[in-house]
Amino acid sequence: MMEISRKVMFVDDQEEVLALLRQQLGREFDSVFVDSGAEALARLQAEGPFAAVVADYSMPEMDGIGLLREVHDRAPETVTIMLTAYTDLEVAVGALHEGRIFRFLNKPWKPALLRRVVQDALEQYRLVVSERTATADLKRVNLQLRQRVAQLQAMNQLMHQWVEFSPAVIYSTTCEDGSYRSSYVSANLTSLIGYDRAELLADVDFWAAHIHPEDRGRVMAERERAIDEVATASRISEYRLRHRNGEYRWVRDSYRVVPHLDEGPPDIVGAWIAMSNLNSPAAGAG
Repeated sequence: MMEISRKVMFVDDQEEVLALLRQQLGREFDSVFVDSGAEALARLQAEGPFAAVVADYSMPEMDGIGLLREVHDRAPETVTIMLTAYTDLEVAVGALHEGRIFRFLNKPWKPALLRRVVQDALEQYRLVVSERTATADLKRVNLQLRQRVAQLQAMNQLMHQWVEFSPAVIYSTTCEDGSYRSSYVSANLTSLIGYDRAELLADVDFWAAHIHPEDRGRVMAERERAIDEVATASRISEYRLRHRNGEYRWVRDSYRVVPHLDEGPPDIVGAWIAMSNLNSPAAGAG
């Protein structure tokens, strides 16, 4: 996270001006006082970040405009303030309009006004850094979220492929008021009994109606006992299901009851597998 600095650098080539600034503001802010643009840039590099830089316009070798432009290039978040004599007013206004400085003050300044301007600069710096930090955090979280979504999509696709190529048809059912409403069934239901899964999900009586009449009573009694006993251990039931072509196919139904924590109707999750895929005495029975 980017540091929320409170440091202020004052730059002026006249020692008496720096002494006055130190006297008026030195105790109120975490201040650094330097007498040239070159030293200011060196301190910025070595001791930054600085929340604000207050620089005189008229300095030898590097004037205030050049210094503050360089400060902005090196540390865009740092708030820049320029002190100017009345004769440099046009230059200061131009720099302000071009966005190179945050504020300018005329020399001689009023201490209370300069104090308020520096305080405003510190607040401006805090807002800018906080916004950039929040934006960076949001980008990082969004990137992590996109990566996680991509991982989940890849995993979901892989699981979908596993299910589609598996001989087992996965399902979940909610038992309520004596009915068994399917809430999920894998798409490979078609390979088992020839029906599209949408047909099963749309019809609350689909499962029971497609059990062979000779098996239905036994299967329903087994299912009801499992629910009454809240038998969370796996159970196995073998019976015949009617194929779309009218034939009956033996299936092995491995399932368990999943009770709801809120005392709602329990769910049953399980898998059907064709008995022809298993070594079982029932396989091939008609």
